[in-house]
Amino acid sequence: MQFLTCGGLPYRCSAGSSLLTIMPNGDILPCRRLSVKIGNLKKDNLLTVYENNILLKKLRDFETQSKKCPDCFYKISCNGGLKCLSHAVLGDINNKDPNCWL
Repeated sequence: MQFLTCGGLPYRCSAGSSLLTIMPNGDILPCRRLSVKIGNLKKDNLLTVYENNILLKKLRDFETQSKKCPDCFYKISCNGGLKCLSHAVLGDINNKDPNCWL
């Protein structure tokens, strides 16, 4: 389904780059679907978490992500697909999206 939107280009996961989730208790997550706690607003500075959290740095690391799909035409536009799905199904955000049809 990710290839059916955006003018035929795949959806690019924005978890950890332009998207963070703040839960009612203050917990900070990379995405509501990637439920890995990376901090809490009651004790952590949001900017510090964003800039320094190891998981967020991995999510923003295009070089690592693009190596999972070296010959794919869409690797720049999708960056490996949905990280939450890779985490849920394969246990690793650095794997390519298991629902990728290519």
